[in-house]
Amino acid sequence: MRYIIVIPLVIGLFTGPLPSRAEAEEGNPTSKVGRSSKLAFLMSLVVPGLGELYYGAEKRGMAFLAAEAGLWVTYASWYNRGRSIERDFRGFADQHWSEARYQNWDRNTPESFYMRTERLPSRQTDIQQYYELIGKYDQFVFGWDDGRDAQGRPVGTDYSIHPRNVTSPNRLAYEVERNRSNRYFKRSSRILGLVVVNHLVSAIDASVHARGREARFWVDADLIGLPDPAPAMRLNMRF
Repeated sequence: MRYIIVIPLVIGLFTGPLPSRAEAEEGNPTSKVGRSSKLAFLMSLVVPGLGELYYGAEKRGMAFLAAEAGLWVTYASWYNRGRSIERDFRGFADQHWSEARYQNWDRNTPESFYMRTERLPSRQTDIQQYYELIGKYDQFVFGWDDGRDAQGRPVGTDYSIHPRNVTSPNRLAYEVERNRSNRYFKRSSRILGLVVVNHLVSAIDASVHARGREARFWVDADLIGLPDPAPAMRLNMRF
């Protein structure tokens, strides 16, 4: 795969393009030469702006390169911010949520009293799901260390309390931070979508403009005489 990327770059940077059709017909090998639209497309598809630089549009190429750099900087900033918050809220959960405490409630509460909608995986098998469930679903509220019933009393060994009647400030704070982390991750994923768009737009732009420089279009017009006195015009087009 590396060679597929490197080869067109080497060709574009260290070899000269073929002369245009008009220049070849005129026999002038030293005049300006055309550029390969396919190569320009491939170069910009790999690195936005490179195809534009290849066919000589420096400003357009630098604009696409700057957009690419800006997008990746923004992606890294938002992704790293999401990861930082994720580490913090997971550490908070490790301090204030106990799997043993939750399992104790689960063992002593009949299934008919409260339907378990989710089963908690171990952190080793599915760490992302583990930390999502303990804050998202009411049944896991008994694992938090500050659970209170409707009268504000600490939740102890009274297994007749419905999870929806248990409040936990720590659980609420945990969910706030988890949602904040997810927002940063969603933003970074949208940036990746824009990165793909930038590659495609640059590749198409490079291909179209390189083709415009490679394929010449001429229109010659002149008046010709015909047997009758009415004048006529002749158009000659070459591609």
